Amino acid sequence: MDDDVEIDRPGVMRLFQTMKKHNLDLIQASLTADSSCYWDIIKHPPEGATLCALSSVEIMMPVISRRALADFGWVFKEGISGWGIDLLLSAQVRQRYGNKIALVGDVVAKHARSTYVAFGSFYQFLRRHGIDPNVEAGYIAWKYDVDDLANAISQHDQPLDFS
Repeated sequence: MDDDVEIDRPGVMRLFQTMKKHNLDLIQASLTADSSCYWDIIKHPPEGATLCALSSVEIMMPVISRRALADFGWVFKEGISGWGIDLLLSAQVRQRYGNKIALVGDVVAKHARSTYVAFGSFYQFLRRHGIDPNVEAGYIAWKYDVDDLANAISQHDQPLDFS
């Protein structure tokens, strides 16, 4: 989880309870409207939707099932910036387990700081080491044939698989 994600303990517990209750493998909390995030669906889930099927989760705060971590923990070594890892992890989960990726609309977190790609200390560190997150994400998408377009994290058109 990013170091600036604010979520209370009961919210974290509800995430794990929801994952277990619905037999999901990859979920995340929704974000407050004033949170910093590139993917609009995460901040604005469909009204009334407790669970919203997603095409992918965002790397800032994924909740991963034990089996998905055991099977796909290797994806975290594929990048340094984190960009593209979320899309790869989600693609692998969907391919192996089906549509078991969701946004939990009634658990809300806040991403407190903006992502300062140009000036943020993490991104400055990456640049000093010759790492461009966009290039890294593009390479991961190319290597594993993963969708990294602007709508890569969106509402999934198929219902969730609770089996």
